[in-house]
Amino acid sequence: MSVRVSGQDTIKAALAKARQASTDDNIGKAAEDWLQLDYLPVAKARAPYVTGAFRDSIDGIVSGNVITIFATVPYAGYLEWGTSKMSARPTLGPVLQETYPKLLIRIRNQISQ
Repeated sequence: MSVRVSGQDTIKAALAKARQASTDDNIGKAAEDWLQLDYLPVAKARAPYVTGAFRDSIDGIVSGNVITIFATVPYAGYLEWGTSKMSARPTLGPVLQETYPKLLIRIRNQISQ
């Protein structure tokens, strides 16, 4: 005797989708926490300071599983990479490298909850 459940594949797909959505939510929460608690405070503290405009323009956005980090002042690229007349004073990249392990820890902790 055998029993067949109609729509089993549909149920499996729905469960997989729900599990992925839950994981995405957890990753987004971990990313937002990292951005606000780990990355931005360090980046703003290390930013070259003359007027404070560059420091104040450093921000980030978490959208789904994508983290976008930016500075809105027009000269941010010159500070980060330098010019032919000015040495680079990188902030965003080095802070990302330094705090990235904390992001991984936050994601791991959030998913394991």
